[in-house]
Amino acid sequence: MEIAWKIVLFSLGVVLILAVVRSGAKVAFMNYPSSEFISRTISRTIYGLYRLFLSDRRGYVTLQKRLYWFSPLFLFGMILAYFGIMLFGFALIYWSVGAEASLANSCLASGSALSTLGFYTPHMVSGEVISIIEGGFGLGVVVFLITFIPGYQSAVQQREDHAACLYARTNQSPDCESFYRWVVRFDLQNSMSAIWLQWEDYIRMIGDTHCDSPVLLFTPSTRTGQSWVVVVQAVLDAANFAASALQPQHVHGAKSCLQEGIYSMTRVAQSNPIRYCLPQNDGVADVVRDDFNTVCRHLASLGFELKDDLDAAWNTFDENRKRYESALTVLAHLSFVPMDHRLVKAAASNDGR
Repeated sequence: MEIAWKIVLFSLGVVLILAVVRSGAKVAFMNYPSSEFISRTISRTIYGLYRLFLSDRRGYVTLQKRLYWFSPLFLFGMILAYFGIMLFGFALIYWSVGAEASLANSCLASGSALSTLGFYTPHMVSGEVISIIEGGFGLGVVVFLITFIPGYQSAVQQREDHAACLYARTNQSPDCESFYRWVVRFDLQNSMSAIWLQWEDYIRMIGDTHCDSPVLLFTPSTRTGQSWVVVVQAVLDAANFAASALQPQHVHGAKSCLQEGIYSMTRVAQSNPIRYCLPQNDGVADVVRDDFNTVCRHLASLGFELKDDLDAAWNTFDENRKRYESALTVLAHLSFVPMDHRLVKAAASNDGR
């Protein structure tokens, strides 16, 4: 009976260690962290605390300052979880093989080896061998997680540089109309293909990085009051408008940018680790036809050529927008970003900078 109990303890210890290894492999190499239990649980716990103690009534600028702590809390949580699970798993192995007489001493020996401090080492050969193996795991846990910091910072910087660019050129109020006013002000009408390609690459980058590292979704902009979600909505609205209502000479590249946006934003929304506190269908504010007509009039006055059948153009625009608006609503809700789904938020005289 004692042998059977030791086998159970040894097996449980191995399972706990393999759970950490599996988690690290899925997070780092398989790019599928949203399906991983440990990181998903930590993300949900931290997010739940934010939702519990932070109210949207505080204002986004205030919330943004608090959200800067989300990623450090997640990283420290992952380190503590990996360390704790690994420590207890090896402690069960020490105890099961008889390297230590009690679970308490086994935990001390495990903590000594995992932290590489070496203050308490079993005197049995089997215990010493296990300590060497555990020390390697201990170094791996810390180094493995710390190596994410440069890649994480790089992804945030790339995302925010492009977002800040559009904010600056739309007078701090990105929307569909202000996007086109910026194009006209800088005389870029003949370079629309390059512009759409640039923003398509930007949206694809967000889709790839935010699916691989969902914690980026909860990382706010480094610039006060700005959000990449608002920027993506403005760009997709502009691309949608071009594909739906403008003559073909203005459309080159807009359709592919729009399709990439729909695909990437849907991926990010579906891969997030949070499955509760999400807005229902009534949280999606449909664009009214008056907004569409207003943008049509203003763009026509700026020299853009519109399609003859604006009723058909509106139907196409509305259908396309429903394909990405729900995903953006979810992403805005998860990141505490206040969203205005209208096509025209800035003043009609906004010419950008």
